[in-house]
Amino acid sequence: MSRPPRLARFLVRLFASRARNEAYLGDLEEMYLERASSHGRRRSRLWFWKEALRSLPAYIRENLFWSLAMFKNYLKTAARALNRRPGYALLNIIGLAVGIVSALLIWLWVQDELGFDAFHRNVRTLFRVESVAIQPNGSQSHSTRSPYPLGPALEAEIPECAAVTRVGDPGILLVQAGERSFYEQSLLAVDPAFLEMFTFPLVRGDAAAALAQPMSVVISWEMADKYFPGENPMGKTMTFNRDFPLTVTGVMKNPPSNSTLRPHFLAHVDRMDDLRSTRDYWKNINRWDLAAFTTWVKLRNPQAAPSAAEKISALFKQRTGWKNNSFVLAPLTGLRLSVSRPQIRLFLGLAFFLLLVACINFMNLATARAADRAKEIGLRKVVGAFRRNIVAQFYGETFLTTFLAVVAAAGLFLLLFPLFQRISGKEIGLGAVLGWRFIGGFSAIIILTGLLAGSYPALLLSSLRPSKTLRGPWRAGAGAASLRRILVVFQFALSAFLLIGTGIITRQVHHVRTMGLGYEKSHLVYVSLRIDAAKLYPLLKSELQGDPIVPAVTASFQPPMNNGMQEWGTRWEGKDPEARTYVYYDDVDYGYVETMGLSLAAGRAFSSEHASDAGGAFLVNERMVRQMNLASPSEALGKSMTSWNKTGPIIGVVKDYHFQSARSVIEPQVISLGRDKIRYAVFRLKGGRIQDGLQRITAAWTKVNPGHPFEYRFFDEAFETMYRADEQLGTILKIFSAMGVLIACLGLLGLASFTAARRTREIGIRKVLGASVPGLTMLLGKEFLAWVAVANLLAWPAAYWAAGAWLKSFAFRASFGWWLFPLVAAGTLALALGTVGYKAVRLASAKPVDALRYE
Repeated sequence: MSRPPRLARFLVRLFASRARNEAYLGDLEEMYLERASSHGRRRSRLWFWKEALRSLPAYIRENLFWSLAMFKNYLKTAARALNRRPGYALLNIIGLAVGIVSALLIWLWVQDELGFDAFHRNVRTLFRVESVAIQPNGSQSHSTRSPYPLGPALEAEIPECAAVTRVGDPGILLVQAGERSFYEQSLLAVDPAFLEMFTFPLVRGDAAAALAQPMSVVISWEMADKYFPGENPMGKTMTFNRDFPLTVTGVMKNPPSNSTLRPHFLAHVDRMDDLRSTRDYWKNINRWDLAAFTTWVKLRNPQAAPSAAEKISALFKQRTGWKNNSFVLAPLTGLRLSVSRPQIRLFLGLAFFLLLVACINFMNLATARAADRAKEIGLRKVVGAFRRNIVAQFYGETFLTTFLAVVAAAGLFLLLFPLFQRISGKEIGLGAVLGWRFIGGFSAIIILTGLLAGSYPALLLSSLRPSKTLRGPWRAGAGAASLRRILVVFQFALSAFLLIGTGIITRQVHHVRTMGLGYEKSHLVYVSLRIDAAKLYPLLKSELQGDPIVPAVTASFQPPMNNGMQEWGTRWEGKDPEARTYVYYDDVDYGYVETMGLSLAAGRAFSSEHASDAGGAFLVNERMVRQMNLASPSEALGKSMTSWNKTGPIIGVVKDYHFQSARSVIEPQVISLGRDKIRYAVFRLKGGRIQDGLQRITAAWTKVNPGHPFEYRFFDEAFETMYRADEQLGTILKIFSAMGVLIACLGLLGLASFTAARRTREIGIRKVLGASVPGLTMLLGKEFLAWVAVANLLAWPAAYWAAGAWLKSFAFRASFGWWLFPLVAAGTLALALGTVGYKAVRLASAKPVDALRYE
């Protein structure tokens, strides 16, 4: 027997109104059978589909009308509910607004961090070549630098490598174009494949050919506008270090701020020796034992990184004969050093929990006020409201509150955004705020807030039975009260966790700032000599010789606080031939030990009174002595050493000092006398005469180097810069810890207000019977204080674990500071007591007669 189409029958049931769908469907089926017998099955099925679809407009019209009517009703009810309790509504709006703006700012920060280097098209296939040397005693030396000839060898002999580029940093250069000249430090010397591997798009020129010629340079838009304002820079000549001209063959977009590499100039790597001011230093650039460059590879398959690293190690062993050196490939996606992936996850969790804390406030107040709404819910159900209608009503109230909170949060965001940029050190443009990721995150935050905040109240209140709510006063059961306690404990546990973490970060940064560095950084200034350093420095030192305000002058090849030059081929008397050590190397002038304030563990410093020092002599640090497997510094004296094409005796051992960040352990260091290779002048100024000393140095600089600005830097300032990221992290945590505590206190204030209102008559009776104001205050506050105390006990283990994980990134750590835990506990208890006590004192101070008339 022919039957109507199943889907069409389903649509009729769906579209027809509930009152008439069965009868209507039965009539259609009878008519279908009649038409099937007279007109055939196919035409009847088409007719049935037509009749089914004719029900759709009426269905849409009816549902839309009732939906709009119900929405209007829900909105009106929500507005009345907010207006009836404006104090609670304001607490909810402020708490949600603070939570939302906190989550937005954190999401903006996380978005910028997650986007670090992500703009490169080949980001998943780009790796940095890093080496590891294993010593006979099992210790390891790690280096991110590699030899100059390694790059071409990889491209020729390692099939996994699709492209290779070497990257060299020639340091600060004098750049001239016409009448314009500036010192620049953003030039990278690279192979032509650089622009193929990394995504720095050219707005002018051809990326494939821009660096094909050694005498070419690619510049950024910023540099094009700086040196050629209003002109087309293509084909123009720029001169580097006065006598080295390069032709502009490309203009690239400005590199984004969230990039590991941020070049504004790209030159051919073969010109590295010409770009450096100490050109003779690179005459042996093709040595395999000289690690002076960074090598990047683009793999055909990123999964082949381990096998490619093994082949690179075998290639290096074949070229050098060294057995204990191996290579690893570090992915570009994992090279972000100032902020680690765990820290990003921490901040994502922080955003979620701050939002959750704000939602908890809403849920706490809503469930606490459930008794006030119980009769209303009962009446609504009696007159025909379904549970889904009650749920929709409470979600409507929640989303109205959320909407008002979002409006307030948007205003707060606009006010705080510039301040947040300064504090976080981010260069976040308007495009990031208007981008789809941020807008998507914003939308998700709003929806998540509405759902989280409204879920429990809607489900709890919609489940109430009219028989229980209409026959007398209804009170929430023990379950609701327990839930409120759990939520308050969670809020303050998170606040305590953040406060402890902030205290430990602040303590560590303070420790790093104040710990002994092994030298005296106060009143110490250094200057980059840039070009003609070998000629300029002796004249500059001569001008200041004997000046009591500038009592000491010296110089070095490496930046005094960031020695990054590693030498692999250092040998010494008694060394195991199989051992390979990455030694940090520096060339200095006479007086380096005295000017820097270094201490000697054994021997002496370089001295012009010993003519043999200029021919070849070395200072080493204590860490190098241990690397040499010597029992004491004195044993190193007189031992012959060869490093960086120099051979001579060790004449002194300096006590270990920090020539790098305190995040790193102190590595082996070798120092030689090399006045012809220095690039930085170091001056010690007389205490109390700092400005006079700077004026003397400026005058001497102007005399020996006229026409070039004097740019100096204090050691203190450079030291602060090294730990700016940690300071910013601490500051951000302080701000959001304060916001978390504020949100928690707002919620506690709301609950205290509600609890106080519920116990008004009890308080009046107690006062009549002789209870004191302090006693009543403690009576009302002790329950909340117990919750906060439990919250602190729960927060301590989590804070201990998280702080320990963060401190592991520092080689030199502050003591843990156990006193922070009870201090934070006392602080949160005091805040809770102040918050609850304010309301409790007001209630306890009221006249008993007013309290007894209440209700």
